[in-house]
Amino acid sequence: MAAYSIFIHGLQRSEASQNSETLQKTYDMLDRLEHQQERINSVVNTNTAIANENREALQEKLGKQDDLRKEIESLEASLDYFAAEVASQHGFYFASCFPSVALVSPEYDQSPRDFSDTCVANSPSVKKPAWGKKANRLENSSTHSFGNYSGPRESSGYRDPIHDPMMRKGAYSTLSSVYLPRGNENVESSSSFDISTQEGRQRWKQYIAERLENGKTGHRDMHTVFNGSSVLQPIDTEQATNKAVDSKKHLTSTSPTQGKHQKLRYMDICKTDQNNKKFRRIFILGRGWVSTKKLEQEEKELGSSSYVLEQD
Repeated sequence: MAAYSIFIHGLQRSEASQNSETLQKTYDMLDRLEHQQERINSVVNTNTAIANENREALQEKLGKQDDLRKEIESLEASLDYFAAEVASQHGFYFASCFPSVALVSPEYDQSPRDFSDTCVANSPSVKKPAWGKKANRLENSSTHSFGNYSGPRESSGYRDPIHDPMMRKGAYSTLSSVYLPRGNENVESSSSFDISTQEGRQRWKQYIAERLENGKTGHRDMHTVFNGSSVLQPIDTEQATNKAVDSKKHLTSTSPTQGKHQKLRYMDICKTDQNNKKFRRIFILGRGWVSTKKLEQEEKELGSSSYVLEQD
């Protein structure tokens, strides 16, 4: 009995010891799980905070991108408006400042010029269409203007096309037409022509030929003055009549003996407008209409300092 009780008591102690160890292990595992849970909670909180910060940063960036997008759209609209305005101004200047004769380089005349009123007076919104208006005849004066270059004029009976309001309202015609008198002056229908058309140029030549044959031109002497030197000197009508000069030939081919004038050099001819766009053709006094391409070929062959050929 004593041995049996000792054996039972040993078994109980061994079982109690095992239970105690198992319970201790369970407590330790529970502690580890709690630590892991705390660590996981900490990581979750940290990630949540980072996610919130990133979301706020992204929202701020998106807001800035929206503002940037709006700014880009505004700039694009401004550029479109500016491009349209430049295109309209290009057409405006080209239509208003297109010369009907050869222009000499500005180096010949260093005097300041104001093109604003001239362009406004010749703008498409002010001037009448060529088919619905009368061309202006050259006024009686010692010089007249070709393109944007003008020489001195007589003070008697002259009306300034830039500062005279009546002239700006329509009396100042386009650069491709010829001046006609305004006011109470009588205008003959035969002296009204437009040199921008082939028919008008033929009528102009015929009209000048008739006036030369009758001994009275009725036009101002056609020459342009730059720094006091004339490019085309006045024509002596009596001398031309006495020597039986062919006036029709003189209109298309002018030589030093036919209408005294100083020859032009290729470097003196302006081949582009104010927008640096080349003209398709240029009117050369004494030669007629010549294509810009042909002038460039002649200039390349003969040299820029050579005189312009008087005949093709």
